[in-house]
Amino acid sequence: MMSVEKLNYVKSLKHILMDFTEVVSTTEVTGIAIDSRKVEAGNLFIAYRGENYNGLDYIDDAIKSGATAILIDKAEIFNSAAIPVEVFKVAMLRKNAGFIISRFYGNPSKNIKVTGVTGTNGKTTVSYLIAYVMHELKNNSAFIGTLGYGLFGQIETSKTTTPDPVKLHSLFSLWENQVDFVAMEVSSHALDQGRTEGTEFNTAVFTNFSRDHLDYHKTVDDYINAKFSLFEKTGLQNAVVNVGDPYGVKLVEKLSEDLNIFVYSTKKSNLEFYKKHNISFIYCEKIKTESFREKIIKVQSPWGEATIKINLLGEFNIENVLAAFTVLCLSGASIEAVATTLSSFNGLPGRMEVFSSEDKPLIVVDYAHTPDALEKALTGLKPYCKGQLFCVFGCGGGRDVGKRTQMGSIAESLSDKIILTNDNPRDELPEQIFENILKGIENKSKVIVKEDRSDALISTFLEAKKDDVILLAGKGHEITQQIGSNTLPFSDRELAKRLTEEHT
Repeated sequence: MMSVEKLNYVKSLKHILMDFTEVVSTTEVTGIAIDSRKVEAGNLFIAYRGENYNGLDYIDDAIKSGATAILIDKAEIFNSAAIPVEVFKVAMLRKNAGFIISRFYGNPSKNIKVTGVTGTNGKTTVSYLIAYVMHELKNNSAFIGTLGYGLFGQIETSKTTTPDPVKLHSLFSLWENQVDFVAMEVSSHALDQGRTEGTEFNTAVFTNFSRDHLDYHKTVDDYINAKFSLFEKTGLQNAVVNVGDPYGVKLVEKLSEDLNIFVYSTKKSNLEFYKKHNISFIYCEKIKTESFREKIIKVQSPWGEATIKINLLGEFNIENVLAAFTVLCLSGASIEAVATTLSSFNGLPGRMEVFSSEDKPLIVVDYAHTPDALEKALTGLKPYCKGQLFCVFGCGGGRDVGKRTQMGSIAESLSDKIILTNDNPRDELPEQIFENILKGIENKSKVIVKEDRSDALISTFLEAKKDDVILLAGKGHEITQQIGSNTLPFSDRELAKRLTEEHT
């Protein structure tokens, strides 16, 4: 796949900085970097403050690598007299960097139908479903999210859910003449940090809201307002909102009347209100459950009635399918084709993914790492568990401490046995993480602590019986584990697969 940072561009500073700062220079730049390690000869280096670094500290490195101009924030106290290249100041640089970078690449997102999906849970499934169906219907589609980025079928892994603005706009530029649709997850971090500025979204989706990331956002209001800000983007045409979630109802009340608003829910309610306000309502009723993972629903929508078979574990996935269905239909695909293709989807990596073997317990691997997601995963498994339900999980180190007690309480109330183990402890002591989780568990006799994640699953699998179900939660698709300063190879999916295949 072509390296998106190597695209051949030359743009004048006067053009790309127009409206942001006064430029009389005739200097042209060959690229833009926000990471000094990626600067090449002729590049513009954008030196803003991040969470863990200050770009000003890396200006010398950028110049040594060939930067011909530097951008700094107007609010910075900085002596540029000793700098041997041109230095320009831009107000609110971190927020405006995305617009400047997009302009360098020719504002490519304007020529693609970009759907941004935000919410605490479901972002990956909804985005992936949209890209999958578009691909199956012979529309060139791309995906950006937790699983990686790329043309559908050629997804490369990435470290962040939503890329930095240089990566993001260079991707759009690469795909501008190749792709009709991009479905991307938009994290609250990305929105707060301005990573998506300059992206012209055609459609925005809100899945749901629950506690997460309060280590970063500090308050629930900060967190939800970051997510809601996606619906205020210039150029946005469509809003798709889950009104089965109370925060979705609040969002609808805030939306601009200029937007085409589509709301969805698994329950039919407030029909007259939505009709009165010219809001399209998509809802469904579950017809029957075919098996432990197959459900059939009948959807009512502005495009007609459709019957869809959902091959995904967990009742919450009905909402995810409704979100994708809505985006796909409003994008112009026929309701018949959308329903048929959604019915053929068999799941995505690490999202309620089932690993089974004859006469052995079922293992379900899921990315659930929030209280709400863990509750939904366990609730979704209970009806299909004839024996005991085991919950194997931990919490990430250096992240929202407050959710740990909640997750312990949820695991106690919804599972029969709890096995606490390492998630990604990072630089935090595992014992401290376990102690926080245990505060939410009254009956400590239900709990076993096994720090080593492999040992935790293997011993649980060997103990469990045929009718038991094991939920291995927290890491999902991830292929590494962060312990201290080390990033080690580790995959829940590979371990679950190996265990079930060895015991077939």
